[in-house]
Amino acid sequence: MIRIEFDDDDLRRLRRAIEKAPEIVQDEMMRWGWDTGARLQEQVIQRTPVQSGALRNSIAAGLSVVPMGNLGVQQIGEFGVQPLPGQGIGVSVVIGSNEQYAPWVEFGTKPHKIRARNAKALAFQGAGGTVFRREVNHPGTRGARMFGDAMDASEGAVRGSVRGLIDRIMKRVFGGAA
Repeated sequence: MIRIEFDDDDLRRLRRAIEKAPEIVQDEMMRWGWDTGARLQEQVIQRTPVQSGALRNSIAAGLSVVPMGNLGVQQIGEFGVQPLPGQGIGVSVVIGSNEQYAPWVEFGTKPHKIRARNAKALAFQGAGGTVFRREVNHPGTRGARMFGDAMDASEGAVRGSVRGLIDRIMKRVFGGAA
C-alpha cells in the first residue's frame, strides 16, 4: 500500500484551496486518482503471469472518494465505525481482481495435498505418459507479487505526482499566486 503524507506547508496550502474552492480541489484529486489508478493498473497487468489470460484481464482500478464534509476523525458508535464531519477530501485508488485465485498467485501457496473430488483420480502427464493418482503432494508455489511489486516500483512516481497535484490545485484556485 502506498500512503501519501503531506508536510505542514502542503497541508496549509491545500486547506486554503479547500476553503476557497472545494469543487476544484475535489475535481483535481479525482483526476489524479484516475490517472494514478490507470498507471498502477498497467504496472500490475505487465507483471501478471499468464496462462489463460483470465487473471490479467480481471485486473481493474477503482476510485473511492470521501466527499467534502465527510473526511475527519472516525468514531466507533452503535452502528460501527462512522466518520465525524470534518473539512477535507479523501481519495483512495484501489487496484484488484475478482478472480478467486488471485491471492494465491500474488502470495503463493504452501506445500499441500491435491485430492480427486469429482472423479476417481487426478490425471496428468508424467515422463512415461498419462499418470493417474487419487492424491498428489503439490510442492507449493512462489508468489508472483504482481500487485506488491507494482506498488513498490511506482511509489516514487506516485509521491512525486502529489506535488504536481497540489501545484495544479493552487494554479486553478489562486491563479498561480499561492
